[in-house]
Amino acid sequence: MSDQNNQNAEMKEAFIEHLPDRITNLEKSWEELCRKGWNRKQFQQLFTRIQELAGSCGKFGLIDLNESVFALETYLSSFVDSDISLDEQHKARGRDLIDAARVAMERSKSLNLGRPGKRNGKLAFYVRTSDDLAPGFSASLLEKGYQILTFISPDDLEGEIQKRLPDIIILESIFLPQLENLGRELKLQEERQHKRVPILCLSRTRDLKQRLQAMRIGVDAYILSPFVVKELVDKVQELSSPTEDHYRILIVEDDPTQAQFASSILSKGGMKTMAVTEPLKVPEAMDMFRPDLILMDLYMPDANGIELTTIIREHPDFFATPIVFLSGEQDPDKKLNALSFGGDDFLSKPIRPKHLISTITNRVQRAKALTPKAAGSKRDSVTGLYTSRIFFERLEKISIDNAASTPSGGVLLVEIGSIDKRKALEEGKRLDTLLVQLGHLIAENTESQDISTRLTTDSFAIIAIRPHLKHLQELALKIYSAIESTPFTIDNEQKKLEAAIGICPFDQTPGDASEVLSRADKASTFAWGKPDQRVAIYSTEIDEGEQHVVSSEITDIIRNAVEHNGFQVLFRPLGDRDGHPVEKYQISLRLSPGPGSQVDSSIWRQAALDEGLMGEIDRKLVENALSTLELKRNEGKQVELFLEQSPQSLQHMENIEWLKEQLRARHLVGTGLIFEYRIAELGANLKTAKRFIAQLHAAGISVCLSRFGANSAALRVLQYLEANYVCIAPQILTADADEAESILSLIKQHNTRIVLPRLKDSEQIPEPWRAGADLIPIDSES
Repeated sequence: MSDQNNQNAEMKEAFIEHLPDRITNLEKSWEELCRKGWNRKQFQQLFTRIQELAGSCGKFGLIDLNESVFALETYLSSFVDSDISLDEQHKARGRDLIDAARVAMERSKSLNLGRPGKRNGKLAFYVRTSDDLAPGFSASLLEKGYQILTFISPDDLEGEIQKRLPDIIILESIFLPQLENLGRELKLQEERQHKRVPILCLSRTRDLKQRLQAMRIGVDAYILSPFVVKELVDKVQELSSPTEDHYRILIVEDDPTQAQFASSILSKGGMKTMAVTEPLKVPEAMDMFRPDLILMDLYMPDANGIELTTIIREHPDFFATPIVFLSGEQDPDKKLNALSFGGDDFLSKPIRPKHLISTITNRVQRAKALTPKAAGSKRDSVTGLYTSRIFFERLEKISIDNAASTPSGGVLLVEIGSIDKRKALEEGKRLDTLLVQLGHLIAENTESQDISTRLTTDSFAIIAIRPHLKHLQELALKIYSAIESTPFTIDNEQKKLEAAIGICPFDQTPGDASEVLSRADKASTFAWGKPDQRVAIYSTEIDEGEQHVVSSEITDIIRNAVEHNGFQVLFRPLGDRDGHPVEKYQISLRLSPGPGSQVDSSIWRQAALDEGLMGEIDRKLVENALSTLELKRNEGKQVELFLEQSPQSLQHMENIEWLKEQLRARHLVGTGLIFEYRIAELGANLKTAKRFIAQLHAAGISVCLSRFGANSAALRVLQYLEANYVCIAPQILTADADEAESILSLIKQHNTRIVLPRLKDSEQIPEPWRAGADLIPIDSES
């Protein structure tokens, strides 16, 4: 996945994790309004948070929750800029809508949707009863990219494993006796195909005999209920992925020859090593290298192994890092004494290569197994800073707390401008060396309460809790000066780097983590244009009276939204008059440059068309829709999604090939996609449109012509393009009953289904149109 996809995935996980807090805060704010009486400012803050939540739910593909929160937004929109007195009916309606959002949230939370992305090519055979032991497990595996074949008996696997072996077999413990009979065929195919298949067993019972049976059959992991879906998915990923861990081993040895010998053995064993021959430099090396294990000589000048171990164990990050002593010491009492100071094992010199690799591998694996996953994943192994997961969780928590009281501090986005990304990716070791130094520099210049992480190959982010804005500026200038003045060493050459830092104070942001980062990014972009110190704060006006920051030109807002996935996504339901069970939604995009503000869709869309950006926006919307279809399929639901596309997406036939590849990769058949084109925009090049639409039909994608005027020219275009749907233009709804029936009849002669437009008040749609249409917008608050 790209850096941007990784960021989006991290934000999604953090967003889902903190959904209960968000809904609870909405509930508390509404109850306070009901209890204390109407307060326009307090209501506006609540309404803004609801808007942001609705848009984020859509962006992350949570349709049910998006629909519920948008219903709440629609209901409360009539109260904006008013000084109404809430009566009991208002209060009850608000509570009902928040309760509905909570129910939808619980469903989204239980699915543990995980990260979006392409299929990872891994195949799982899942033998299960109709009574699902772990609801949401299959859905989460599908979301992680696994293809799952489900069986109701292990006997059914025999023919399948003769064709191909899966990457993992998952089964419920009730099937263990039958798996024993299948074992011979499985082993035969493993030998033929040179592949070992791990087995994961899920069990309701703690029966020891069943556990022993699983061990004897060769089950690799046996997990007891109650099941935590995330832990199950992590275990599947661990078992089904070949071990590619390049363990990081710090060798502390005052004899350079011995250090080189040990490094050579471990490198051949697939491990990364760093040798330190001066004991007093070990603490610095620990911070920079972040080892998985320390291989340390017991007797050294300046500081011996026992003294260094005592110092290492005082550091909270390295309290559990395994330490293996190396020595020619033969006295058992002295060995025991060394281990009592915090060592984990003892190897005698001379070193036997096979013994060394085996001991270190076992010790690292044991340490990783005993260390809780959450603690083990707090630090990035390269930079030593926090992982982006920890960063986004903290930022999401602050964004939620912001609803109650604004925290002091903000986010700093540090961009490095002298890294050639393509070259850096090709030269991974050189990049790692640079990132280690940058991580160390940032850690040195921040405080213990700060959360720093690496976002991409050339950017870092810092959550800094400070009492005043000037303290954020001071921190940014300190880091900026340190980067600009430090000669970074790469392959024994010194290199100077350029940097720019953007600051987004928490009191300048809505309750949305992605918006915080987006604004910090805007500030850093602005900072690159400053002549001297490239540090800028995102705000309409800096407190000390400096210049305004960040242009609010519409094209800049759109470009930023495209680059940082900043569009909000809304799903609006359609009712099917024929009673088809398939749920149908229209997807729309909303552009919100700030809390409580929105850019009219007609304005930003025209600006995007003028700048040639709509094609990219179209593709992002299609990606969102495809991910949504996968999620709903994993829930066992079939949906149809209407999404507006622009004429720019018709201009490049390679878009069709990209789309077909996406459908193949996601195993989407009978896609459920309906591409919606404004009929007037297709008129310029109908031949191109016809070729493109024919390709869409071949891929199983339907087409809708929107803003359909139903005149003779429009009917000819409909016949020529063979569209599946038309969405009626609002202005022709004023036609009288006879004319309406005539228009409806002419359209249906082309076997085309009719969609009515979405009006602010659906009651404005005359009855003849309601009676003759196929799909009718459902009011969000109904």
